[in-house]
Amino acid sequence: MGYRPFGMENAQQRSDRRSLALHVAILRRLREAPELWDVPLHNLDRWQEQNGEEALAHEIWREILTTRTREEIAKLLLSRSAHSTFLRSSTPFVGIINQDERKQIFERYETLYLRWMEKTLLRANLEV
Repeated sequence: MGYRPFGMENAQQRSDRRSLALHVAILRRLREAPELWDVPLHNLDRWQEQNGEEALAHEIWREILTTRTREEIAKLLLSRSAHSTFLRSSTPFVGIINQDERKQIFERYETLYLRWMEKTLLRANLEV
């Protein structure tokens, strides 16, 4: 699944691209602190205990996390396939990066989108 040029994507595609950026940061942190690889399974266990049952995406994640290598999981997290995009939308990797880093990524994407909108509006006014 490829991404359109920034600004030519819809809100869901922007969200997917931002999620990919979050997972790049998550993988960077996991490489710095490999002990954090336990966090996703702990999250899945906690969510299942709280909810009584496991969502389909979380069942898939549990299987992935218990049967694949870390390198395979990393490739899956960074893939632009529809399957990886779906998995990132229900990520168990919550808590790997801190709130400040997460906020910076969200702000960067908001700033990029607003700049694109300003340029687009300016161009539209110049063409009138």
